[in-house]
Amino acid sequence: MLKKINWFNVLGLVYTIAVGIFLIVWSDINFEVARIQSYLFDFGVDTIGAIICVALFYGCLRQKGEGTLIFRLLILMVSTSFLINELMLFVSGLSELRILHLTLCVLSSFLDLALIVDLYYYYIKKLLSIEGKIAKITDIIVPILASLGTLIILINIIYPLTFAVDEQGVFAYTSLAWLMDIAPDIVFIIGIVHIIICHAPWNQKIPALLFVVFPGIGYYLVGGEHGAAAQYGFVLMSLIVMYCVIFNDNNKKMTATETELNMGTEIQANTLPSVFPPFPDRHEFDIYASMTPAKEVGGDFYDFFMIDDDHLAMVIADVSGKGVPAALFMMSSKILINDHALIGGKPSEILERVNRAVYASNKAHMFVTVWLGILEISTGKLVTSSAGHEYPIINVNGKYEIFKDIHGLAIGAMPNSKYKDMEITLKSGDQIFVYTDGVAEATNANKQLFGTDRTVEALNNLPQGISQQEVLEGVKKAVDGFVKDAPQFDDLTMLGIRYIGSNPIEASKETKNVEELIVKADVNNLEEVQAFIDQKLEEVDCPMKTQTTIDIAVEEIFVNIANYAYGSSSGDAVIQVSMNEDPLSIEITFIDSGSEYNPLAKPDPNTSLSLMERQKGGLGIFMVKKSMDDMTYEYKDGKNILKIVKNI
Repeated sequence: MLKKINWFNVLGLVYTIAVGIFLIVWSDINFEVARIQSYLFDFGVDTIGAIICVALFYGCLRQKGEGTLIFRLLILMVSTSFLINELMLFVSGLSELRILHLTLCVLSSFLDLALIVDLYYYYIKKLLSIEGKIAKITDIIVPILASLGTLIILINIIYPLTFAVDEQGVFAYTSLAWLMDIAPDIVFIIGIVHIIICHAPWNQKIPALLFVVFPGIGYYLVGGEHGAAAQYGFVLMSLIVMYCVIFNDNNKKMTATETELNMGTEIQANTLPSVFPPFPDRHEFDIYASMTPAKEVGGDFYDFFMIDDDHLAMVIADVSGKGVPAALFMMSSKILINDHALIGGKPSEILERVNRAVYASNKAHMFVTVWLGILEISTGKLVTSSAGHEYPIINVNGKYEIFKDIHGLAIGAMPNSKYKDMEITLKSGDQIFVYTDGVAEATNANKQLFGTDRTVEALNNLPQGISQQEVLEGVKKAVDGFVKDAPQFDDLTMLGIRYIGSNPIEASKETKNVEELIVKADVNNLEEVQAFIDQKLEEVDCPMKTQTTIDIAVEEIFVNIANYAYGSSSGDAVIQVSMNEDPLSIEITFIDSGSEYNPLAKPDPNTSLSLMERQKGGLGIFMVKKSMDDMTYEYKDGKNILKIVKNI
């Protein structure tokens, strides 16, 4: 929380308030002092000016844009000048405070020099964006003038060159006092010339001219009659003019810009798929994507669309740069990829065509990294190609791992870039997670990166069988927990897909909170299977008797699959678990791709016969049927699917 505080603004405001309160109290205490009654004008200017500085500094805290830091420095220096001027008036004529008076005079002179020579010039230049040959020349002249003015002020400490404080403590100018006016004179002229010749509109030029002229009037005309207080008073007037006119004008521009950025954010959001599920009638896959831009508009994008009834295209990309330029480049790149994918071809061919189109009109020399995948829904065949994008993370065996595909150059980098295709065959339950570098490069306050290892770890820490929306939300939560209050520097974009296939039982998982375990069909994995199921039972406080009954049924079914489903070869067993409500029950589904076998088709054994008289086999499945509340079997798309349900 403390890191969000701008201590310069806080301390600056406290300082201006302290000066204002001090001068109010100071003027009240010394109002009756005879020797300073002739300075009532100075008292008034100093006290009221200090109060105005408080209001002005507080008001400009809400301002943004170029020159605000210099503007606040100006206010602080004017506030300081009121304080020093008041102290100078009090010690004037006190011989015992002669050295203090001289010191305050030197400090006041430095303030004059800094206010007029440095800050005025650089503030005007920054605010009006003054450039060109004359600006470069004056960038050299102004520091020289500042150095000359500083030297003249310092000489007065050891020799009364331009002013002196006599033995009675009275201030007096010397005959060479005009030397102190050289630097301000030239800066006034330079400032006026710059303002007139710059390309800023006159509604900015006129206030800027007043900003130069007001201090000049105060310095040359009023200051000679009423003292330094009038000079600083006119400086304050010019600050008010600049604040009220130029900053108000900037605020209007900023408001207009913010409105345009908000519209840009909305337009950009509307170009990305945002309705989920995107294809309600397609149950062969679960897909979800999200983007959190670092600015109002971002350079990342994702997309997915049907090329035809059996092919789904997926895209995630990251444009170089940030803000509006990146967003515009992003939208054009997205359209090109979409159009060329619909024309047809392998992902590598699509990227090559898009690259040529982008490079031909890429005068801004921007580029975009792209990962493009095309999924054949009926078979699970996924063909991918990468134009310099982050490695995808895949889950094909129950565990997420980095998949190091072949990288080509980013789109737009070279005119004739070539790309390679890679093919993955997805089984039911396999998942793909793709992302932009905003995930791996998310940085905490200690400048540590989240990294790909933490990304993989975050994915593997998520519960199995959850939806892709929950997967992405889980990763985002892990990133947020890592970076905490540190600012987001890059867009954070993710896309996840889980392949289900045409299996209707797999499709039904979309409407249930199903968790899944995939193991080799080997009796050595029985313990892992039972531990997986027991964990779910313990979460709902299942009675031990019921849990034991379920464990016996699970053992019978899994051992049968391990011993008989694949014969002499090997294969996987998929165990899916879901908890149902009203009544509370557990639903366990066993899936294998072995030989077709329906255990329910076999007649139940005659339990009235003795063991010697009964036909061998079938008793185990019979016991499962009797102990479970429901048991069903079907053979679909080359898979044995056995489901048991037990009320808890």
